[in-house]
Amino acid sequence: FILLMIFLAPFVHAAPNPEIDITPIDLYETNEQKFNLTVNNLFGNETIEEVRVTMPGFTITDSVVFLGWDNTFSDEIIRWYDGSIETNIFGALFQYTAKAEIVGDDTTSNIEIIIIGESSEETTFTIPVEIRNDDTSPLLSNNTPEDGSFLRTGMIDQEISVYAEDPETGINTARLTYWPCNDTNLTENLVLDCDNNTCSNQLDLLEYEEGDLMCFEFVVHNYALESSSLTGSVGFDGTAPSIDLIAPADNEYGSSNTIFSFNASDNLAPTLTCSLIVDDETIDSAESNNGEITETTYDMTNVSEGNHEWIVRCTDWVGLSADSETRNIIIDNTAPTITLNSPANGSLIGSDVIIDIEVSDNYELVDVDYSSSLNSSELPEGENIIIVTAEDGAGNIAVEEFTFIVDRTAPTISLIAPADGTSSDVHVNFLFDIFDNLDNELNCTIFADNNPIAAESLDISAIANITLVLPMDEYEWYVQCQDDALNSAATESRTLNVTDLTGPTIISDITYVARIEDYTVEANITDISGVDNVDMEFNSTSLSVISDGDIYSATIQTDVSYDLGDYTLEITAEDGFGNTNIVYDTFTLIQGYDIDMQLTPSTTKPGKKVTVSGTVELDDGNEAPEDIITLELPEETINISIENGTFEYEFDAPDEGEYIINAFVTSSEGFEHTRKVLLEVESNSNKQKDKSNSFRSSPLRVGTYCGDGICQSDETCKKCSKDCGECPKETGPIEPFVEGHSSKVEAKSIHPQNPSSDLEAHVIKGKKGLLESLFGGITGFAVGGDGSGISSPWALILIFAIIAGLYAAVSIKKLPKNPKSKLNWDNYFEKRR
Repeated sequence: FILLMIFLAPFVHAAPNPEIDITPIDLYETNEQKFNLTVNNLFGNETIEEVRVTMPGFTITDSVVFLGWDNTFSDEIIRWYDGSIETNIFGALFQYTAKAEIVGDDTTSNIEIIIIGESSEETTFTIPVEIRNDDTSPLLSNNTPEDGSFLRTGMIDQEISVYAEDPETGINTARLTYWPCNDTNLTENLVLDCDNNTCSNQLDLLEYEEGDLMCFEFVVHNYALESSSLTGSVGFDGTAPSIDLIAPADNEYGSSNTIFSFNASDNLAPTLTCSLIVDDETIDSAESNNGEITETTYDMTNVSEGNHEWIVRCTDWVGLSADSETRNIIIDNTAPTITLNSPANGSLIGSDVIIDIEVSDNYELVDVDYSSSLNSSELPEGENIIIVTAEDGAGNIAVEEFTFIVDRTAPTISLIAPADGTSSDVHVNFLFDIFDNLDNELNCTIFADNNPIAAESLDISAIANITLVLPMDEYEWYVQCQDDALNSAATESRTLNVTDLTGPTIISDITYVARIEDYTVEANITDISGVDNVDMEFNSTSLSVISDGDIYSATIQTDVSYDLGDYTLEITAEDGFGNTNIVYDTFTLIQGYDIDMQLTPSTTKPGKKVTVSGTVELDDGNEAPEDIITLELPEETINISIENGTFEYEFDAPDEGEYIINAFVTSSEGFEHTRKVLLEVESNSNKQKDKSNSFRSSPLRVGTYCGDGICQSDETCKKCSKDCGECPKETGPIEPFVEGHSSKVEAKSIHPQNPSSDLEAHVIKGKKGLLESLFGGITGFAVGGDGSGISSPWALILIFAIIAGLYAAVSIKKLPKNPKSKLNWDNYFEKRR
């Protein structure tokens, strides 16, 4: 026996031990609720295969079927079986619906839950659930009919309703019991349908007539069989109201402010709802007391202006309605317009000014009122406020206020300078003090010899200071001032001798100058006595000044030796009387740009292709930071890219003529660095000229370009042969041989306009110096300008030999090459200019 027990011990199973929870645990009788049963088998003794619930005091009405479980239920018992709740399951949920039975008192129902494991062992749990007794009856309100009210006669579908509320167990049934109050034997019942606490139905009351009285009782039960009732009696009304219109009269004006007046009466209803009907559309409603005159304003916002038909419709408490007579109304919601024509609002006016105010209306004006006279002569001096009130036929009222300042006092003027009988420069400063009692600004005119020479609007808070330039002469002058009210005053006359005491006026404004790029200064210099002399000095160097009327120009030239930064141009001007003036115009020298540009060809025919190309770099040889250059061509302006310091663009030649092709790069300062070249387009009958041409141009210099006939400082024979001539060929030194004497003479640099003639003259002129250097030591040798003074036979022979050699060299226009000798063209073209 002991051995058998030991053998069976490993196979002994403990009963299931889950945690059980159920909700809800209390509810009112007859309530139907969904119950949630939770089985927690986490770390349980064994797998659960069946759950059984017994609900005494409840009727199970439904259950939820879960996948993996079979399910059956009866009135009190529900069972889930052939399923599995493993020991790693926390909170397995089972759901079902049950309805509590009716109880007389609060009752506790012990819910029994049986859990069966895989070993068929059972564990029973008991959980108490309280069924509460509902001993309160439903709450009834808002019933139709109400006690003491009236119903409309002839109704076969009279609406009957009552609002019933029972929060504990809910509304179960409702009915209306009714009978003629004078005969209780004719009692009838009407079952009411309840939905969302409203119980209602329709009742045929066709047999009841005006004067009859019907008694009624509403009876409502909840599910706990508790009931409530409402009783009362109701009369019947078959007579509609009547309406007598008072105002507005037929065809009168109306607006949103119109008062409608009428008398509405009814045989029974103490109050009536009366609506305004305009053109068959209900506009607004108001409540009227039975038999009393009603005066009300209806909302006419949505009624358009113009003619409309209107009535008043009144309805009594049983829904019987009646209409008044029909009248016509002219709706006018636009108030009159009040317009001030003259003078302007807030203006200063004098005497005898008639204030022009226009009042109009889109229909009819009935009244216009002015608070003050419109004649300024009848108004006191100072500020006057005139209020205009206008009313039209519809009662629309407009009110406007206008302010006028009446001023009958003239200004006062006190002259300060120039003093009487004094002399002044042509720049005359007129100083005088002004005052007015009402006007802050005066219109003042200066007269010289009775002619107006200046007119300004002046503030009286400051001394007037007017500077004029007058021709040299003697004048008699005075000042006249007028306020806005046209009151005027004039000063006494003074004499003034005007002569020229100051130097010329100089206007110059330079912002930037680009290094190595010529900059043309244009100063506006004027003087009443004329400008006799103008000097411009830059960097301690006087510039060449050119005048064109009042414009005086000079060219600022710089090179890379100039440091970038601020510089000053000094401009000195002297007039005909010896008066001088000096202006210092400070500017910034910025980095210059070296732009080379060529046209290929530079002379062509219409429609032919022309290539514009070139290079862009900074004046110090570094790469320019910009990557765009702008080309202004005859028929377009285009931006093209700068790549590796070069640019190129092809276009079609325009019609016959001469065109300046302009290229410029805009630097970060906004300065345009420019180059221009000339394009010649010839007709088909002309021969083509040079194929290339280029020059540098200052961005402000106008009319200078390669081909203008002037060799500019920035043009060379290589860049512009049209203006500076062809470049000469390089030559070596002349090495004449004289018996017994050997010498080398370096050829001088020559910069001819015409290489042939200049070279020839230079060489011939050089013969004298050459011969003297060779034979100066020979007694009696001298060479004059005409070749006279030659002695010694040997010298004569040598002279003829040398002359023959020189003329041979000139005739072939070529000198011997000498690598040590280089042409130097520095400042050559400046010297030519």
